[in-house]
Amino acid sequence: MVTHGYICIAPNVRGSTGYGMDFQKANVKDLGGGDLQDEVYGARFLEATGYVDSKKIGITGNSYGGYLTLMAIGKTPDIWAAAVENYGIINWFTLLEHEDPALQQYERSLLGDPEKDRALYDAASPLTYIKHARAPLLVLQGDNDIRLQSREGAGGTCM
Repeated sequence: MVTHGYICIAPNVRGSTGYGMDFQKANVKDLGGGDLQDEVYGARFLEATGYVDSKKIGITGNSYGGYLTLMAIGKTPDIWAAAVENYGIINWFTLLEHEDPALQQYERSLLGDPEKDRALYDAASPLTYIKHARAPLLVLQGDNDIRLQSREGAGGTCM
């Protein structure tokens, strides 16, 4: 994408490791909230430098970065010119239903109880916002991805 004039950002957003526990827990029960704003601020910073054309800013990411890519083009569609999503999550509730118990526990630690906190799961799921996306999107999903494929078939929870 860069060779075609696009700028793609993939910052180490809140919720990531390497900056202490407060930073790592900064997106608990706020997935696709403050961490998405980190992405948006990154794009706005690039635009403010004057070195990039705001109409050529793209976004990409793998796994959670893929998830944020989907959230970005759905919740903030006016910012992104293109997107490449690599094995990201489109629906947290569906993912919870199909992942192994250890990952289910981890997901619950991020979003809470799936029944009691259903609104959080919906608000944090790109599926809620993807209808607003306008940027061209390339989705990359593996046939053997045991975490992000549905029972119906490979990539079923993706799009």
